[in-house]
Amino acid sequence: MKSFLVALFSSVAGGVFGFWLGKKFGQKIFKKLFGKKWLTKIEKFLKKWGIVGVFLCAFSPIPFKIAAWGAGIFKMPLSKFIIASFLGRGMRFAISTFGIEFILSFFQ
Repeated sequence: MKSFLVALFSSVAGGVFGFWLGKKFGQKIFKKLFGKKWLTKIEKFLKKWGIVGVFLCAFSPIPFKIAAWGAGIFKMPLSKFIIASFLGRGMRFAISTFGIEFILSFFQ
């Protein structure tokens, strides 16, 4: 349980930091780090999906840091970003953490 909580809160805190970077430094730095292609993709994705898109990125293998930066750049409300991040990352880490514990319980 402790590893789940550490992973969850650390990841969401990192996402909030990425959100802040996107809000503070905007598109210019993002393009230098990730490229114009990713900026265009995340803009289309977030415009279409909004907080559901953040949830999907938080849950899936889609790079969450890019969604976090994009959410800051495109001025998503921070509270909605945090809720979607906790839900998506929580589900992702619950499956991996408790799934591994479940599997390991068969070998004890």
